[in-house]
Amino acid sequence: MVASVLVGMLCAHLLCFAVMFLLISKRLHGQKMGMDLFALGNFLLGSAYVLQLLEGGPAWSPMSVVNHTLTLASPVVYWLGAMRFLGTPSPCCLHFSYLLRSTALRRYWCNGAWGRWHATPCFQGDRHSCFL
Repeated sequence: MVASVLVGMLCAHLLCFAVMFLLISKRLHGQKMGMDLFALGNFLLGSAYVLQLLEGGPAWSPMSVVNHTLTLASPVVYWLGAMRFLGTPSPCCLHFSYLLRSTALRRYWCNGAWGRWHATPCFQGDRHSCFL
């Protein structure tokens, strides 16, 4: 119960920060400085937490694939926003969308082919490699 309340509060704060960063990026007119990507990262992570709350306990479902994909996508979007904020050239977002689609499809296929417990170490490696 307490964990659900804390995750719900975190999710509300992330979604509110997403709106705040989006409004800041709209006010900067031509020089968004990555604020739009920070807003997207907050929205992705907040949405992942919303899906986690809706799903309940650990289970294998297409919703969990979307949840984990959004969780993995948010640090990459934050990284792209930081690159834009610091003025360094950032890679094309089209490549990022291909990476997300391939990750989601691979998760779906691995869970279907190997079962949830055998495919989990592979996904943990993906998650840890994003944070290194």
